[in-house]
Amino acid sequence: MENNFNELEALRQDMALLKNKLDTQEIINEELIHRTVRTSLKGMSRDQLIWIFIALFGIPYCTWVFHGAGFSMAFTIATAIFLAVCAVIMVYNRIKLANLMDVSDKDLLSCAEELQKMKKQDMTRIKYSLSVVAVWLIWFYYEIFRMAQASGNPEYYIGMGIGGLLGGLIGGFFGVRYFIRCQREMQENIDSIEAYKNN
Repeated sequence: MENNFNELEALRQDMALLKNKLDTQEIINEELIHRTVRTSLKGMSRDQLIWIFIALFGIPYCTWVFHGAGFSMAFTIATAIFLAVCAVIMVYNRIKLANLMDVSDKDLLSCAEELQKMKKQDMTRIKYSLSVVAVWLIWFYYEIFRMAQASGNPEYYIGMGIGGLLGGLIGGFFGVRYFIRCQREMQENIDSIEAYKNN
């Protein structure tokens, strides 16, 4: 009987030790998830800052170039407004990312929900953005065609059109690549949080 009691007591101690180790492991896993999500959000926030500066630099630069090249004032102003709207949206996203970093330190489930909303908003926003860019490109080439016909030097405007095409392709490549990477990072964070919470 004494032997069974000692075995039972040893079993209780082993169970308490195992529970303590599991609790420690769970704390470490949660801290790792918090750190991973926060690092990912910081990276996205830093990238947003770079894109904000590019958009803000583009406003005076594009205005100067387009006005100097003879583009219509309406096109030049529309381009500046488009770049300003893009900068405002990116500032808004950066603020949302900063708020998410605060939420990720406290409540991972709320963070996952907010990331899901942000991901869906970005998908909707990209559809509108691509539509606006398509209209802008048509207008851009209409302006070039108009100026080429009116001038005695159409080669200059053909070169401008080719340069615009190359610039658009390069910008589009980096923009789409950034968008896909952000979508992937947000989904990875959501999946990590949900996998942790389901365990």
